[in-house]
Amino acid sequence: MIECVAHPYRDQVKDISGRPVGGKWLSAHLLAGKSKGVNQLRSERLRGGRFHPPRQFPAMYLAEDTQKCRSRALAWAATESARVPVIAVLEVRLGNVLDLSDPAVRRSLGIRCSDLARSEDMSVTRAIGVAAYQNGFEGILYPRPLGRGSRNLAIFPDHLDVADLAVIEADLSGLSP
Repeated sequence: MIECVAHPYRDQVKDISGRPVGGKWLSAHLLAGKSKGVNQLRSERLRGGRFHPPRQFPAMYLAEDTQKCRSRALAWAATESARVPVIAVLEVRLGNVLDLSDPAVRRSLGIRCSDLARSEDMSVTRAIGVAAYQNGFEGILYPRPLGRGSRNLAIFPDHLDVADLAVIEADLSGLSP
């Protein structure tokens, strides 16, 4: 059971229809070794993220697979030396996603793009994430905070079937930007 209170978004999110999201998405990680292990997944869950509070539920964060996003991800990977950067391409087939990239959805929640981009205070995004998770959404689509015109996707893995995600390119980080 989720401990975090999702006020005031729980009831508002319940009234929003989810939408399907598919296509190719990038997943970038820094690993201590060559494969992502259970301990790293556990560590990410404990740390929390933009749409999931620490110690609450798991979330994966993906970037839209565009040339601009690939270039930025590859440039980032080229700067890493202490740990192993891994950039994978996933094929995503989701049926019920909260679309915060839609201005009408943001208006219905009383939020702005700037609320979604805050990295110093994630209380709004985490409360929305809890509400979306509690209401059975498979993920949240949102405008990319650092890349105008692009979108990110936060996925709740325990709300998915195995067939909803497939790795189609295992590691792009060895390519040049």
